[in-house]
Formats: sequence, structure tokens, C-alpha cells
Amino acid sequence: MAYVLNEEQKQELGLMIQKYRHRMVQMNNGKSWTQEDLAVAINSDKAHINRIEKGKQVPMEQTLERICKALNLSWEEERWVISKAGYYSLPPAPEEDDVNSVVEFLNPHIMKLPTPAILIDKEAMIWDVNALEAYLFFGYKNREDFLDECLGMRIIELLMTPRFSDWFSKIIDNYDEYLKRQIKRFMMLYMHYQYSEEYQNIRDRILEIEHMKRIWDASFNGSDNTRDILFLNHQLLQITHPDEGPYEVQIWHSEVAFDERFSVTQHMPNDIHTMQLFAKLNGKI
Repeated sequence: MAYVLNEEQKQELGLMIQKYRHRMVQMNNGKSWTQEDLAVAINSDKAHINRIEKGKQVPMEQTLERICKALNLSWEEERWVISKAGYYSLPPAPEEDDVNSVVEFLNPHIMKLPTPAILIDKEAMIWDVNALEAYLFFGYKNREDFLDECLGMRIIELLMTPRFSDWFSKIIDNYDEYLKRQIKRFMMLYMHYQYSEEYQNIRDRILEIEHMKRIWDASFNGSDNTRDILFLNHQLLQITHPDEGPYEVQIWHSEVAFDERFSVTQHMPNDIHTMQLFAKLNGKI
């Protein structure tokens, strides 16, 4: 559903589409695309494109997506056009080349962070991790072993795996709060991707696990005091590592400035003891 555009907004949308059309070049003569060229590309007619570009008509979202594809817009440009038309648009999932590029650039920075850190995308899929995070939070003494097993998996999928759910339930003192927040975060995504077979399958798997099903159902019907979760991306965790003992962190999420589809989650020390623990382990694992 879109909000209703006023006349000025309709004209701005039309001019934006016209600008991107002029950027396209006809192969036979090097001239810019005409309205008829764009119409043919989206299986429409010239009059339809003319009405859109003059701000007389706001295209349906599906039509607008076809226009964006025909004009070879980047995903950032496509989101801008779709939002300009009054539709809500999520960024697309990153392609493999996007992931590789971001990981290659960010890896040296993540490795230098003095705190446990993990690189995830908007769907909470794991793409990189430093040694502190792999060891202290996931229980791996070798980060490469963790990435071999968990690269490209979602956090919620790890929590549905007995090996990880048993581990987290043992080391996180407030595990139920952590699980509740992760299920709520997935639920927010599910609301947008509920027609995706992949998301439906994940939801079905959640509902097969009794403890997770209770949290899902309570959150879904509003009986879980959801307002207790003030900040979806922030949480205080009390952790007792089997080898390193207790420590306490705050979860911080930082969006990657050059690609909003990715963020780095850090476990920031919440007390002096935890700061000293991180300092002791840095460079030793």
C-alpha cells in the first residue's frame, strides 16, 4: 500500500523516471531512449509512459519495478524511485559479489576491533567474524572453523540447532531474553517476506520447537509484554564462558556506511572485568 502523492510529488516522480530514461542509449544511433522505447521494454504503450512522466499517473508498484529493471537502475536508485512513488521498499538481498566485496573491504577492520564482532546482513545472515566473537560467544577456538560451519546462516537458524541452542542456553544467563529478542527480530522480517518459501520454512521450523513456539505465539498475539523490548537491536547479556568465566556485554549494531544492507554487531564490555578479559585474549586466540 502506498501513501497518496500530491501533484508536486507526482511531477517529481515523473521527472525522475524521465531523467533515468534519458540515461539509456539506443544501440543503433546512440540517442537517448524515447518514451516508446521504455514502453516497449515494459510491454506497455507510449501514452502510459507519457502520463507517468508528466505526473498525471502514479504507476502500480509492480509496473514501477518493471520500469526500474528496464532502466537498469542500481538497487539504491530503484529503492529511491519506489519510495518516491509512496511505496515501502526493503533493500534486496546482497548478491554473492556484493558479499565478497564487503567482506574483503571490512575484514581487516573487523579483525582489528578490540571487542567481539560479527558481520551480518539485514536478514541476520552471517558473513564474517573476528576471533574474539568466534571464541567467546560461539565457542570456537578457531574462527575459520566457525565460518566453515556457519557462513551464510541466519542467527535464528543457529538457535534452532540443538548444538547452538544447548550452548547458548548454558552460557547466556538471560538466554530467554536473548531468544525472545531474536525471534522478534525474525518476526519483523517475516512480516515483509511472509510469501517467501524460505521464510515460511523457517517459521514452520520455529513452530516445531516447543520453547520457541511459545515465544512466537505470545509475541504474535501480544501477550508477551513486547513493550519490555525497548530497543530491538540492543541488549545487555550476562555470559558465563566455560573456560573464561563470567563477563557482561552490551550488543551494539552499526550499519555499514557504504552499504546499508550490512551491519557489524559488537559485544561491548559493560564492566572493567570484561574489558580486562578482552584485552587479555586479544591477539592470543
